[in-house]
Amino acid sequence: MLCTTCGKQISGSEILYTADARVVCQGCSSKAELRGDESRAAGNIQKAAWTALACSLVVWIFNPFFLCDIGGLVSAIYALTSMRRGNEQFTRYLTAGARTQIWICTIIGLVLLGIHVLLVLLVFGAIATSTTRF
Repeated sequence: MLCTTCGKQISGSEILYTADARVVCQGCSSKAELRGDESRAAGNIQKAAWTALACSLVVWIFNPFFLCDIGGLVSAIYALTSMRRGNEQFTRYLTAGARTQIWICTIIGLVLLGIHVLLVLLVFGAIATSTTRF
């Protein structure tokens, strides 16, 4: 049989199949699996940006021990470092719209997290410096 991707002759014990039941050789199967893994990594970048935005909204309602602040910050840092130059191995699977969505979600998330942390610090500072005892 012949590999449907590269045309290489394959013996009976070396025949592999793709998800859509095409016959492929070991090399082509490995390349397809690697592309699938890289595509999932690109999806994780997008999920991290949405997580940063979601955490930045949740902190205004529920935020035990600043865990949502920390989670949002870590997700935003992951999304930003994944979008930097030199990481085209994964970002090439993102459309232009997905790239824009990642940048917007991450930046809005960081701004909201920053505002939340500043307000909390101002409240704690006001309580710590007040002369009234509770």
